[in-house]
Amino acid sequence: MRIAIYDATEKAPVGLSWSAGAWLMKTGGYVQHIIPGLSWSQALEDARAITKRHWIREIQFWGHGAPGGVFINNIPLDVDDANRRALVNLAFDMAENGLIWFRTCASFAGPRGHRFATNLMKTTQMRVAGSTFNIGFPWHSGQRSLRPGATPQWSLTEGLGVDGRPMWSSAKAPNTLMFATMSLPSAW
Repeated sequence: MRIAIYDATEKAPVGLSWSAGAWLMKTGGYVQHIIPGLSWSQALEDARAITKRHWIREIQFWGHGAPGGVFINNIPLDVDDANRRALVNLAFDMAENGLIWFRTCASFAGPRGHRFATNLMKTTQMRVAGSTFNIGFPWHSGQRSLRPGATPQWSLTEGLGVDGRPMWSSAKAPNTLMFATMSLPSAW
């Protein structure tokens, strides 16, 4: 079973694309549950309620991201403090070899992205995935994942321009998927 969580507080066109994308994933049978996130605590509690009834194989989050962070209502997911217990409990109820995939811009980019990925993986003991580039239509570049016990193997500068800001995805960038690709290759 798979869950899609999206930032339901974003009303701009990008927010509508997250909502529509989640519903298309459900209609297509890729996800079985959709959680419109109004806050991290609400989204994680709702996901945990589902994991108590079903083994969850994958959770995809669609929303804004930046190097070292993912957001609902412009509030970052704090792996170290407020949401640590909720993340641990959620991961405890997930299927072995589960995946938590952030379909956001640049959350795994740079030193902050490495720290975020590592902290999230250590907290959940799950495979975690995110991007090193800004993502959009049609490309999602720099898709990287970290398995339990591993360390980031991608460059600290992947996806970042000379000014240190995330670059936009392109067909020629590493580990690029089309936006509508639903599953992350296991080798990534």
